[in-house]
Amino acid sequence: MAARMNLHRRSNDTNPYAAPEVADRSMTAVELPLGSPWKIDGDALLCRGDLSFDWLCFSTGLPVEPDAKVFYMKIFAPSQQRRILFRLFHSLSIATILMLLVLGRVMQAGPVKIFGVPAFVFVLAYVGIFIIVLRRTPSFRIYYRRSREGRRRHLFRRTIPSLAAGMLVLGPTLIILPRLFAASFGWGLMTLCTAIVSFAGFLMLLPEPRAVSLNNGIFRVTHLAPELLAALRNFADER
Repeated sequence: MAARMNLHRRSNDTNPYAAPEVADRSMTAVELPLGSPWKIDGDALLCRGDLSFDWLCFSTGLPVEPDAKVFYMKIFAPSQQRRILFRLFHSLSIATILMLLVLGRVMQAGPVKIFGVPAFVFVLAYVGIFIIVLRRTPSFRIYYRRSREGRRRHLFRRTIPSLAAGMLVLGPTLIILPRLFAASFGWGLMTLCTAIVSFAGFLMLLPEPRAVSLNNGIFRVTHLAPELLAALRNFADER
């Protein structure tokens, strides 16, 4: 009976007849091996802070040249409960800021006002909220290198598709938006919102590393290259 109580919790402690609920898995304690800053857990990597994988190619998991340039990426790690909301906000914010840069061309023809307030006031407020949210979200850095094959793979799988999608959305928008806003503010705003949502959806589908913050200060990183995870798993087994 005691074991059963450890596996379940009741929705109402004062009601002995309340149906038991399975404990939230996100509350399960996760520990790292003693003296190790990371470990592989299935298709994810667990770490406690900044990491350096500068002896392996970040894209292929192969050893890299010692003179290869070291890069780093900053990964934001919201809580598990807010991960979807944060990714949606993050993608929408990046797309919105890019679209507002396009909207700046419209503003050259004259001030754009929303409810009688200059548009740049809303832009500054939005950017301020974006910065505050990012600063309050846990984050860490991964330092890495890429081999020649890794750079080639990253170019064709990430860089070129991202640039193509950006040009596909930003290019026509840059040409069409000024005319639409000049003809009808409503149609211009609807087109702008459609472009933002479309580009944000693309950003959410990018196969980039993602992370969540667990309750005990450990980050869970997913969407890393399978080859890198396999190389790190072999490295951990050999130690």
